[in-house]
Amino acid sequence: MSRIIDVWFLQIALVCPLFAAEERGIEEKPDAIGAYYLCPNAADRLKRDKFLITEESFKQVFEPYIDLDEKGTAAFITTDSILAGFHSLFEKTVQRVEERNRLRASRVLHLLWNALRALRKTECGGGELFRPAKRHAEIVLGVALRLLGETKLPGCSEELDERIRREAERVKEGKGLRLPAWLGPPRPEFQGLDYSRFQPQGFYLDTEDLSRFFRAIEWLHAVPFFLDDEKYILSMLLLGKAFSQAVEEGDDGEDIKRFFCFYRAMAGRPDNWDIVKASEFAARFLPVKELGEIRKLMAEEAARTEYAIW
Repeated sequence: MSRIIDVWFLQIALVCPLFAAEERGIEEKPDAIGAYYLCPNAADRLKRDKFLITEESFKQVFEPYIDLDEKGTAAFITTDSILAGFHSLFEKTVQRVEERNRLRASRVLHLLWNALRALRKTECGGGELFRPAKRHAEIVLGVALRLLGETKLPGCSEELDERIRREAERVKEGKGLRLPAWLGPPRPEFQGLDYSRFQPQGFYLDTEDLSRFFRAIEWLHAVPFFLDDEKYILSMLLLGKAFSQAVEEGDDGEDIKRFFCFYRAMAGRPDNWDIVKASEFAARFLPVKELGEIRKLMAEEAARTEYAIW
């Protein structure tokens, strides 16, 4: 799964105020600007460069502009102040969009769940790997749905439902590094899931619904599909097939495309392959004839396009 949204908002605080040099002020009092007294080296730099970055720091970007007349400093609107306003507006805009995405997330994932459950080995191939590959995909979607508040998934066995429930509880707890048994043995490049990443951040803390949405989407970001393991390759292809079938469902299908493509439009191509890319592979490679050959072709494309693939 792709990491859907890696765009976090940097609030750039003003650390050093910037002052314009006034030739008259320098001539009259070369070691001071208003209330700020300078060492000789600083005064020389100010005279030479016409500006000076001082050593005084502030906690908020607006503090240097308070009581300018009393300080006797020049009023400068620096880039960090502009960026702070831009990022505040940008964050609020993204929050409104995420509120809308939250409302459609459960329905979109339900459509994918139903499409995945309907897939059969006769149409997809994969032999003995079909069942474990499908189970992996079901856990991925099932945990996301449970995190969004679903209590019972249609067509889910008691054993699978219990596994999904336990995994969702660990995500909600958001503590520790752990490698679930269903993800197989540890690898040099993957020792387990860092569950602390599932703790909501920023505006996702504003409401419980947004917190649920954050955990569900971050979960979809976190679960790997290893390119050197045929089970994971087939699992990714099955999710891609489910996506392709779900998007054919009229207005619901359009909603699915908008949900998954929004982040591409906002943040650009993801670093990892996402479900849209998986659907392209599914169209090429299903029904499966030879997974080894598929793995080779996918590895070549990953190297060629510089995607980061687990």
